[in-house]
Amino acid sequence: MATKSETHIKELMKRKPPLVVVNAVIQDGENVLLIKRGKEPYKGGWVVPGGHVGVKEDLEEAIVREVKEETGLKVKVIGIIHTEADKAGLDPRGYHLAITFLVYPIGGKLVKTDEAQEVRWFKLGDLPDSLVLGSEKYFQETITKEQQIAELVKFMPSMPMVNQIIYRNNFEILLGKRNKPPYWSEWALPGGHFSYKETIEEASTRKAKEETGLVVEVEDIIDVYSDFGVDPRSRNLVITHLCKVTGGDLKVGNDFSEFYWYDLRKELTNDIKVINKGFLRAIEKAKMRLVGKQNGD
Repeated sequence: MATKSETHIKELMKRKPPLVVVNAVIQDGENVLLIKRGKEPYKGGWVVPGGHVGVKEDLEEAIVREVKEETGLKVKVIGIIHTEADKAGLDPRGYHLAITFLVYPIGGKLVKTDEAQEVRWFKLGDLPDSLVLGSEKYFQETITKEQQIAELVKFMPSMPMVNQIIYRNNFEILLGKRNKPPYWSEWALPGGHFSYKETIEEASTRKAKEETGLVVEVEDIIDVYSDFGVDPRSRNLVITHLCKVTGGDLKVGNDFSEFYWYDLRKELTNDIKVINKGFLRAIEKAKMRLVGKQNGD
């Protein structure tokens, strides 16, 4: 004779409840990560990463696992931005309840898997036309969630950090192409957070050496600003130093995949684009200081 629990489960199964899936909008600055499906259904279409929730797995565990399996990235879960039961039958494999999370990348490296023909970052304003499985509807919720997070960040304590405008030959400053989140593959200034009992100058010279291989002399503070939501990991109080190269050899590593010496007397090209407003502000101040000094301003 069936127990009450077994009878209850049988009754539920007669109703054909939806299978639960989790999706991830992975955002890094103005970029979102999509995968090109490597198998049916919708082979060749672009989707956000995601999949079914495992047995005895909570939703956040499931989305972290799915993202790791499908892209190679480690992510931080920010919150739920969309839930929907697939009444339209977009997925021919069955009836699904889809829960979509906004997540930020915090580590790992992009890898190609059986799930995806391709994994690629897209600008939020320049998404592919071939979005499938309802992926196109998630991005308005993403923008709304970002606005909510920006409001919350205003009430968080600031974490102090230092950036460096490293210069040589009077006019050239060093930019690096980031090799990890946030702002993956974007051009940026070297920098990072303080270590325990470190002075501002000690932190700057250490970060410059760690991230670029160069030995620098800190000349002056060129800018200080409070970062409201620019860095998804925390709210930061950013101190930017003007630093002169005194030694060392430039080398790529975990932080930057390549470097570029930007001549402040010229405009940045389309290939060397800086989107972080804090970096742009510091670069403009460096231009006023270094170029203006040579011009006698």
